[in-house]
Amino acid sequence: MHRNLIVVAIVAVPVLVSVHIQAQDHITDRKADEQDIYALVIRSQMEQWIRDGDKNEAEAKSASDKAIAKKLNFAVFFVSIDGEDPSDEFMKTLQ
Repeated sequence: MHRNLIVVAIVAVPVLVSVHIQAQDHITDRKADEQDIYALVIRSQMEQWIRDGDKNEAEAKSASDKAIAKKLNFAVFFVSIDGEDPSDEFMKTLQ
């Protein structure tokens, strides 16, 4: 009986370790995929805001409107993901 338990344990431990490693790889892959999606969405939003700002500047009629449009056409963006500051590594992907 004890011999069977030892054999089962010898077989089960590597299998469980393999399953755990695969699960960790899946979590890492999913996290990387999420980061890629966040970067794509944020970059797209930034590009749209820049285009809209440029368009507003170009369409402004008076000097006052042009000055306002220029001030509102930001060159700096503040980013948060789920209410948190993204990592420096993530921010480098946006440059």
